[in-house]
Amino acid sequence: MTGIISDNLGRSSGLLKAAGGGGKILQVVAGPEIGVSTTTTSNSWAAMNLEVDITPSATSSKIFVAAMFMSRAQDGSGSHNNARFTLYRDSTNLGDANGGLHANVGNGRVMECTVIYLDSPSTTSSVKYEIYARCFSSRAIIIGDGDGSVLPHQVIYAFEVDGS
Repeated sequence: MTGIISDNLGRSSGLLKAAGGGGKILQVVAGPEIGVSTTTTSNSWAAMNLEVDITPSATSSKIFVAAMFMSRAQDGSGSHNNARFTLYRDSTNLGDANGGLHANVGNGRVMECTVIYLDSPSTTSSVKYEIYARCFSSRAIIIGDGDGSVLPHQVIYAFEVDGS
């Protein structure tokens, strides 16, 4: 049993009630699952078509974003291709301007990637969160790349968390 006991009147029954204040999940929005691959060869941040829109109910809300996808930093010649991934809120890069939030460094290996971020957008207007990628070579970065003809689904979720 977990919870905050000090201010919980229902503790004698063994039932713990939710404490007041923030931290509760207010809504969950799933972006469309994408079953096709997206490729970029750009050395600037490029949108990878993995996105979700959410409209926070309060300016104090936090938005927890989780994106899961498979990626391959295509090698072509046996040398490494350093792929970087980041998360944008509308036109704002939420990661490091150069390195992003996640890296895939490898000789063409398909790798699982997870990008997570807790944001404070301070708005009640709709916001879009989207995965972006960039190359550090002239080769390609592919998300949604799978094993042969099987393309894995890519997913992105936005959770509104009560920030009060």
